[in-house]
Amino acid sequence: DWGWFSAVCMYAGQRLQKEWKVPVGLVSASYGGTVIEQWVPPESFDECGLDSTADGASGLWYGMIHPLLLMRVRGFLWWQGESNGFAGDLESYACLFPSLIRAWRQRWYASADVMFSWVQVSSYTYPPVENVAPLRWSQTAGLAEPNVSWATAVDIFDPASPCLDVHPRQKKIVGERLALSVLRPQSSAGPILLSVSRTSGLDGGVRLTLVFDRSLRTELAPVFHEAPDDAVSFQRYVNQPGAWVVIPTDEISVGGESGTNLEIDLDSSEADLSIRYAWSSVPQSIVYDREGLLPAPPFWFQCADDSCTIPPAWEFPPNATSIA
Repeated sequence: DWGWFSAVCMYAGQRLQKEWKVPVGLVSASYGGTVIEQWVPPESFDECGLDSTADGASGLWYGMIHPLLLMRVRGFLWWQGESNGFAGDLESYACLFPSLIRAWRQRWYASADVMFSWVQVSSYTYPPVENVAPLRWSQTAGLAEPNVSWATAVDIFDPASPCLDVHPRQKKIVGERLALSVLRPQSSAGPILLSVSRTSGLDGGVRLTLVFDRSLRTELAPVFHEAPDDAVSFQRYVNQPGAWVVIPTDEISVGGESGTNLEIDLDSSEADLSIRYAWSSVPQSIVYDREGLLPAPPFWFQCADDSCTIPPAWEFPPNATSIA
């Protein structure tokens, strides 16, 4: 029944076939409302120190994936995670997701040359909303594996969806981004933060210069949706009173000779700073590539005195679940 086939898979396949000019076969093995524990083989539980006898564990691995192991594959497309956000154990997700990538490749007798591509989940308000941003960050654990690509849907929000906003209808946008990630894995997700430097700003404040891997859209504004009025983009952590506060967009500008820099001017004189971007269930995505097609995925960094560091993927910022 084509009415139940994955629309994201179909749109991704159409784009790949157009680019490669060869037939592209698609197999949809999907089931809504599932957790990653249902899709991994038993050895992943052992690897992550988890209980493999829990209800439903490896059920869809045996029911929907194992029967396909004799089929030759050229790649995997993955969009899953929302139900793990509902459950809340995201440290386990950060272990199970890369384990799934390794296990599927091994069980399929496929080498690491077989691309594994995934979607970083979209914006939604289905509770508990405090787990959505940490879920997106847990998904970056897949970056530890070779030959992977990803597409972020953080800027996709569909509050009028008849299937609740956790199921946005903009499947073509996501499918084409996913195909683009396969075609250009080294620059797949969107503008990626490469480095941060800190210098003295005006009136005793601080200027942070963020360098990205590509030129940015000069207008810092949403492209695909208007988030709610209380949506946030950039925030900094203030030790007193110990909360995340919004950085106004008029303190942020695009700079650099090739437009690859973001400059943030803060009135803070604190030696230690933590900054995060798009860290909420429905953030205001304002940083895009020059063409306005790919949004920057969520990120965070810390500065201590004059040194700023970007942590490894899946390492969480302080008070990570707070969206205040």
